[in-house]
Amino acid sequence: MDRTEPFYIEVITGSYIRLIDASFTMDLLEYSYDKVNWYSFDIYQYGGYIVNVNPGDKVYMRAKSSAGTYYVSYNNRRYFTNTQGSSRFNVGGNIMSLLYGDQFAGNEVDFPSGTQNNFYGLFQWFPVADASKLLLPASTLTSNCYARMFESGWAANRDMLVKAPIITQATIQSGYPYDNMFRNCNSLESITIENTNIKVYDTILYGVSPKTIVYKKEGVTTPLNPNHLTVVTLKNTPFNVADAKKWKVDGFNVNKVVDSQNRVIWERYGKKDPTVPFYMENTGDTDISMSIARDTFNHPGLTLFGSTDKVTWNQLGAGNNFSFTVPANSKLYLQATFPSGLGWGLASEDGLGIRFSGNIQKIGGNIMSLIYGTNFADKVAMNNSDYTFCLLFANCVKLADISELILPATTLSKYCYFNMFAGCTSLTDASMIELPATTLSDGCYNAMFHMCSGLTEGPDLPAKVLTNSCYGGMFYYCSSLNSINCYATDISASGCLTRWVDHVPTSGTIVKKSGVTYPTGISGIPTGWTVIEV
Repeated sequence: MDRTEPFYIEVITGSYIRLIDASFTMDLLEYSYDKVNWYSFDIYQYGGYIVNVNPGDKVYMRAKSSAGTYYVSYNNRRYFTNTQGSSRFNVGGNIMSLLYGDQFAGNEVDFPSGTQNNFYGLFQWFPVADASKLLLPASTLTSNCYARMFESGWAANRDMLVKAPIITQATIQSGYPYDNMFRNCNSLESITIENTNIKVYDTILYGVSPKTIVYKKEGVTTPLNPNHLTVVTLKNTPFNVADAKKWKVDGFNVNKVVDSQNRVIWERYGKKDPTVPFYMENTGDTDISMSIARDTFNHPGLTLFGSTDKVTWNQLGAGNNFSFTVPANSKLYLQATFPSGLGWGLASEDGLGIRFSGNIQKIGGNIMSLIYGTNFADKVAMNNSDYTFCLLFANCVKLADISELILPATTLSKYCYFNMFAGCTSLTDASMIELPATTLSDGCYNAMFHMCSGLTEGPDLPAKVLTNSCYGGMFYYCSSLNSINCYATDISASGCLTRWVDHVPTSGTIVKKSGVTYPTGISGIPTGWTVIEV
């Protein structure tokens, strides 16, 4: 994380931020929306200093340079608050900007001499959802400096905090700096502790939900754990999905990580529920308009329904005109039906030549609800239509997350996923997508990720026998790709690998079956790549 970025509050929902300061010394702090223009806290009302905000705002804060080092003791502490029931905020940046003004990036190694309780209860009355980007960089800690920092004082906020900041390495000068730091945080996913100086009697884990997982660095003493949280010691800390995706045993990917009690911490493919319809998720704060683009052919009888709760379904569009809205911070579930033998593919073939268009950021659920309507959960065949999902999300340039998408088909049609994600330049990771089909069809994955310039990892390719053109152009112009796992034992089919790695980087790793000979270059193993045989 960037140590030079000042502390900030990011507004998800809410219209104001209130900062309470018992010492009435707010003239020593200032805020900014752009890190260029800084303003004084000059609105005093309802017992605190108010900053008016809108969803999407990022408000930076720092001590004024003219004030010198600004701190408060326990008796005159300050804290953020917001009483609007629907408000949610994220926090991030270097918290030491609240003490050292614009000089924080070079002076953040210690808390000011003689202080304690510096950030005691700072967010105790503030609905923080994600603090994973908050940097707590002090290398020498004083008593209670982070005590009760995220403790939820209001019952309404107790399910709010999901992601915590990393507890980094530091010397503990006195006392217990992390006392009850996350108390009453009922939805906290995990706490990562890297500080090997933490004391066994520290109460950092007090009042935390038993479902929270503690990831600790080797050498870290497990603090008091009254709720019996799962504790995982990892050499590779902090634990994160990006690391786990790269772990291998005997050359094979690790697909599941469990703790000492065999509880699942992480799965490559996750526990995806096939009964969840396909959905589009809007992770932003404004509504997104979507439409269905198509070629010049008329499509015969598409019926498309949408729902935000999977209970009430409404028809979206009619005839040749389909436009709909995905509400802010919501999922829109979709189900569609077609005449027998037709899918979403090319109108010049068996399909309808239609595809989604818009700035959706995330998709998930079972793709089969788009061709089988309500009767999709157990379907594993492509409805007898070639080019079934061809071009379905082509050029959705904001699409960044497909980790929860289910592609369950084990019986594929010709070119069924052809160009499915072509031009999705924000897509960086497809390794969480499972491709369960072991018997392929001609061209089934051809150009599936064509021009996905941000893609670093593709899905595992488990099929043993390849078919004509099945992987042709699959990663063409994936200019960030650095990892491929292909377990084919027969690559003799015509064009099965033609230009599948054209214009990928000059370094990367490919895992392949031992004894299978690939050409070198754009239609085989990329020049300069490391080969692992299994």
